[in-house]
Amino acid sequence: MKLPNNISVQNPKPFSKEEIIELESLTGLTFSEELVSFLTKYAGGKPKIDGKDCLTKIIYEDGLESENYIVKIESFESIRDTWKYNDYLKEFKVLFKIPVSYVEVDKLIPIIELMSDSIYYASGGIHSGKIYHVDNGDFGISKSADSLEEYFNNLYSE
Repeated sequence: MKLPNNISVQNPKPFSKEEIIELESLTGLTFSEELVSFLTKYAGGKPKIDGKDCLTKIIYEDGLESENYIVKIESFESIRDTWKYNDYLKEFKVLFKIPVSYVEVDKLIPIIELMSDSIYYASGGIHSGKIYHVDNGDFGISKSADSLEEYFNNLYSE
């Protein structure tokens, strides 16, 4: 996984191979080469575009649009600690009537922390490699990109 030339990651704390194995064991997921490459290069860091904070555009299922700042790429500790709350994604699936044809919530792993929400990576299943925005409030789950590369290519700054 290579980021666009104008994006740099400040102060990353890359995962070790042992941490990848530990998270795969904890989650029951098998991480793709793309995800492993991303986590072993950029985890724990803060992406910047030409030295400025990154923004991501969010388009909800009902067409509403918003934007949010990226706080950081998740660290080993933050993914491990967040995983124990992953059942709330199953509640979103029921509440928002999300079909498996849209996303398999049991395959989602948090990879990016936003100001008030999160970005998740589909690690396996029929949507493997797709990127989803998970709203921590009223909007549920919405697809953000078909790949990490596409997601990072769509980031912008003020």
